[in-house]
Amino acid sequence: MALYENCDMTVFFSDEEPMAVYRCDVRIGDGTIVVSYDSENGTVVYRGNEVAPGHFKLSTLDVVKGRATLHCFEQSTRLEGTWQEDGARGMWYIDLSEED
Repeated sequence: MALYENCDMTVFFSDEEPMAVYRCDVRIGDGTIVVSYDSENGTVVYRGNEVAPGHFKLSTLDVVKGRATLHCFEQSTRLEGTWQEDGARGMWYIDLSEED
């Protein structure tokens, strides 16, 4: 499983502040993806499966209740998608760091 640590995650909100940038870790491999980041309430972990090449559906139930999508082209270093989390929603993209 490929590990990308300390990636930039840019989040756009539909009805709040225009955007925010966080740090996250991403693991991708064997048709699965895991995105984790620290929030003021603890570590949030999204897990998901590849539903088509480069297309992932994710969800979390731990610190927050959320669901999301992420998409990427082959050989791309950016994942893009939508998210819904505890009643808020928006779009996000993750610029992958160098693979560890």
